[in-house]
Amino acid sequence: MTILFSLLLIFGHAQQGSYELNVTVENIKEPKGQLIIAIFNSKENFLEKPFKSQTVAVSQNSKNIKFTDLPQGHYSVSIIYDKNENGELDKNFFGIPTEGFGFSKKSMGAFGPPSYNDTKIKVDSDEAITIPLKYM
Repeated sequence: MTILFSLLLIFGHAQQGSYELNVTVENIKEPKGQLIIAIFNSKENFLEKPFKSQTVAVSQNSKNIKFTDLPQGHYSVSIIYDKNENGELDKNFFGIPTEGFGFSKKSMGAFGPPSYNDTKIKVDSDEAITIPLKYM
């Protein structure tokens, strides 16, 4: 009876499609400050309202962050290297970022951030991606 119950739990977990996304952030210039990592699940919410997010302290030049319980679907990941820990991407007078940033699929926009479609990844199993930070 316990084996049957365990199998039902495992099968139920697989049917629900709950997956992990492991994000490795590279090219952190200085091991201080924090990373703000956000996952977006739609074009309408992109860069406005994250589906999930984490803020983690930086103590080395790369960092691994794990997101769990993601349903199957398409997601875009954005990262801000918030060196001064003010909770936002700082920009200069011309609107050019003065802190590091990155997006899934290593996308860059021509004059501003890339689009959701340029950054979206498909999650239908446990996934691992690497995002190197960019600096202007």
